[in-house]
Amino acid sequence: MNRFALFIRYVGNSLQSVRRLFEVINGARAKNVKKPAGIESPVVML
Repeated sequence: MNRFALFIRYVGNSLQSVRRLFEVINGARAKNVKKPAGIESPVVML
């Protein structure tokens, strides 16, 4: 297998895991606020 392809796949899985983690954090933090979670909210926290 190509190491570069494996690395790209690993990075993609990591990004998905981080995005899911941020969605869980945002959902728990903004339970009372009815606001759609956008892509910019995790970026601002970083």
